[in-house]
Amino acid sequence: MKRYMIIILTMIFTLSSFAMAGKVSNSKSKAKKIKYTRAKKSNIKLTAADLAIIDKAIQGNFSNLTNDEKDKLAQFLSDFGANTAHEKGSRSSNK
Repeated sequence: MKRYMIIILTMIFTLSSFAMAGKVSNSKSKAKKIKYTRAKKSNIKLTAADLAIIDKAIQGNFSNLTNDEKDKLAQFLSDFGANTAHEKGSRSSNK
């Protein structure tokens, strides 16, 4: 008797797991598919001095930078934003 109860409970658990997996996969298929652009190779090659500027900015929370260093960081960030993969159709306000 115990053996049959264990078999029946195992079958119920297995069938309910399949039913739940089917419901989850249906809800995922209804989700909006997002298309991304391809990432490109960066035009800028960072030197040791460039990495030092980035480290200085992170350590000082961007407050201890000169205007030249801020311009250099802006250049790095704009290059990064232009070359990374992003959603198709999304536009940055700085472009």
